[in-house]
Amino acid sequence: RFRAHTDRTFAFTPGLNVLYGPNGAGKTNVLEALHYLALAKSFVASSDAYAVQVGSAGAELDGRFEGERRGAFAVRMLLGGETGKTVSYGGAPLATLAEHVGRIPLVAMAPQDYALTAEGPEERRKFLNNLLSQAKPVYLDDLMRYNRALKQRTDLLARSRGRRGALPDELLNAWTEEVVALGSRIVAARRLALAGFAEYLERAYDLLEARV
Repeated sequence: RFRAHTDRTFAFTPGLNVLYGPNGAGKTNVLEALHYLALAKSFVASSDAYAVQVGSAGAELDGRFEGERRGAFAVRMLLGGETGKTVSYGGAPLATLAEHVGRIPLVAMAPQDYALTAEGPEERRKFLNNLLSQAKPVYLDDLMRYNRALKQRTDLLARSRGRRGALPDELLNAWTEEVVALGSRIVAARRLALAGFAEYLERAYDLLEARV
């Protein structure tokens, strides 16, 4: 019971596939389901709760993928219910969702992507994080550890407010060093990715300029 679909099966062919139909038929829901199977999250909504039909205990997504390197394999995702969100790869449940990211590379292009240029730098960082997390598992690990360390440091500073006496340096320094070390690796990976992107963007710009 995922979005507008209760029990549906879709078969795609190699190459270009087109989904067409009237408004409200659930075309975007199909793309969202593929995004869930590839990245364990939606590109439409911020909460998984919106993906489950109202009144349903949960939703189940099953996909069969075939690639040149891995051959054919199956992915199952469960949303809601007692277990929350879980992913099984080839019939074996994964311990964490992070283990799944990058196994099925996927890029979604949607109208809301205008935020990459119209909104602030947070949207561009989010885009790079999604891209690099799929390409490099070590980047995703660094990002998760960085966010945890930053939260611990922020919580420590918040708890220290109102306390009598100064905060012990060793407590704060440990988290500060962790944030700096992980943050430096993340920034370096982003710079390397942007340098690689620059070559493609320059070629695309030259093509556009030649046609003007």
